[in-house]
Amino acid sequence: MRHIQLERRNDLHREHLVDVGLMLKNAHGADFARDYLEEAEVPESLIRRVLTVSKMRASDAVTPSGFDDFI
Repeated sequence: MRHIQLERRNDLHREHLVDVGLMLKNAHGADFARDYLEEAEVPESLIRRVLTVSKMRASDAVTPSGFDDFI
């Protein structure tokens, strides 16, 4: 049971690192985010996914109908 709790805590910590990495990428660029994630010892495969995911989301984004009414 303790092993599962530790694993969940590690997963939660990694999720928070990824969230911070995404915010840094949006605010300061991919190089800055990569440096942060590497320093936090996030696996390279996850770093690559973090740095490419927003590109895919941006290209797939669709403006919902009626969205302009709120701007």
